[in-house]
Amino acid sequence: MLVKAMVPGSRTRYDSYTYWPGKGVEKGAVAGTLMGKLPVSLKNYRWDKLPALRTFAEQKLGVDKPTSRYLLLQAPNEFNDDPAAFEVCLGDEYATGYVLASPRGRC
Repeated sequence: MLVKAMVPGSRTRYDSYTYWPGKGVEKGAVAGTLMGKLPVSLKNYRWDKLPALRTFAEQKLGVDKPTSRYLLLQAPNEFNDDPAAFEVCLGDEYATGYVLASPRGRC
């Protein structure tokens, strides 16, 4: 799992971290500055809604036998007014799709 996290005390700079099963978290080589995207607090997301969102994605996307499942968090973008969102993704060798939901879990 790869995560970009804000540098403490900054609203624009971030560092990257990777979680390795059995090894834990390691700081990555990637660091940068947000351009247009606004930071979000993970506390603003309804994590308890993920099982229902995954079920909804499985029903709606038509990916018969998913071989990949992942979650992306979209940061709000001040340039095009995109809001923060969950992006629940499913894919197989023939198709990939995603469902967008608000941080509160509404599609």
